[in-house]
Amino acid sequence: MLIGGNLQISPADWKKVSNLAKEGVKSRGIIAELKKRITDFIRKITGLEKKVEEYEGKKESILEQLNYHSANSRAPRRMAETIADIMRKPPERQEQQRQAPERKQSRGIDI
Repeated sequence: MLIGGNLQISPADWKKVSNLAKEGVKSRGIIAELKKRITDFIRKITGLEKKVEEYEGKKESILEQLNYHSANSRAPRRMAETIADIMRKPPERQEQQRQAPERKQSRGIDI
């Protein structure tokens, strides 16, 4: 085959170049799909990082919830009875923590 006047290429070489060109076109689609998936994964990771930051300060609350669900799965009847008992009684008053009275500073004379 004659290309551009002076360059000749054999049919076997032309077939090889043609197949490589076809593979290149196919790979563009694959690369575009992989880039899209990477972008989606990055977006998901960013969202999960934000959720982790939200839960950082709520560790105790989450542990309490896990304990509740664990206890409820082990003894659902007793948990229901306990909750019903708690709901029948008036709410508990939370007492303010008493602080020890401040000691007066000594003026150097102790009796």
